Amino acid sequence: MDWTIGASKTVTLVEHADEQAWKLVPVPADASSQYTAFYGVSCPQPTSCVAVGQAVQGQAEGSFAEIENLNHWSILATPRPSDPGAYDLVGVWCPLTIGACEAVGTVSGTASVPITEEWDGHHWAVQASAGPSKLSGLAAVACSEHGSSALRCTAVGSYQRSAKTEPRTLALRH
Repeated sequence: MDWTIGASKTVTLVEHADEQAWKLVPVPADASSQYTAFYGVSCPQPTSCVAVGQAVQGQAEGSFAEIENLNHWSILATPRPSDPGAYDLVGVWCPLTIGACEAVGTVSGTASVPITEEWDGHHWAVQASAGPSKLSGLAAVACSEHGSSALRCTAVGSYQRSAKTEPRTLALRH
């Protein structure tokens, strides 16, 4: 979610709910961006979350992420893919802790391609993803722990065989 300050800046919005009501939570704003928005969140513990979305800085549109650790939110550096264009993360899943997460989204440059990233508790790393066409994107991801430290994830979204065809469902497994 996001909200506007004045008429020129849109910033992220975070709320927490208890048994009584939803309450606004202050989170840091990215001072260099005209627009930031969260599109996905995963909270493996009550006071630990990872939120992902998009930030706009001038003409550049890139991914944006923040982490909550023991009720304290901070901005995370996210990588920039080599394909120029809009880049956003819309889904995130942290199965057990905020130290191991997967995020998915779309890079919309010369073509729309799916993007997947892995958070290891310190850095985001872009992973290779296997979309079926140059007109595809991922919207959500869910993971479970497999073995002692490996995550098994499934991401879903849509793809088109050409710009003139209807979108089709897409599911990828990692």
